[in-house]
Amino acid sequence: MPRVPEQRGVGIRFGRRDARPEVRGRLIGMSVLLLVVAGALGLRATRAPAVAAGVSEVVVEVRGDVPAPGFHVLPPPVGLHDALAAAGLGRPEVVDVILEAGTRVVVDASGVRLETMEELLVVGLPIDVNRAGAVALQAVPGIGPARAAAIVADRAALGPFEDVDALERVRGIGPATVEHLRPFLTVASVPAPP
Repeated sequence: MPRVPEQRGVGIRFGRRDARPEVRGRLIGMSVLLLVVAGALGLRATRAPAVAAGVSEVVVEVRGDVPAPGFHVLPPPVGLHDALAAAGLGRPEVVDVILEAGTRVVVDASGVRLETMEELLVVGLPIDVNRAGAVALQAVPGIGPARAAAIVADRAALGPFEDVDALERVRGIGPATVEHLRPFLTVASVPAPP
């Protein structure tokens, strides 16, 4: 087979000039910015149905350089500014975004960043069993959706719990379960009946 001579420096051009490097960099930067904005709008759109589906409270954790770190139960939709205000910060100079349940907000010298909690409750305990809704109760290890709903229904039907031991009146909760839950729950003083 005959060899074809190699040509160097010759390329095929179709009437288009190569863009200058700085123009190419700007185009790439604008493309990345558009993707970030589209992604943020897409995330906000996917969060809207959770509020419409009847979520009554959102648990977020705020850590770091704030006056009141810990878990905060807030009505939806919860914005970043809402979470920081619950932790004792004034109006911060950060972009307000909608937060999902289980979001951790970390405030430090470098700024504010969002993370996902590995375990929903690690600090910020105990939770008041007479004030917490089903979503907040599900954050407690050992309380799933069904048990949380049963606690809330029992409290609505029979009134507030006098102490953590009174959880035994809830169907499916026995002494062993109460002992497991005790470190995570508290009962605020119950007002005397009139």
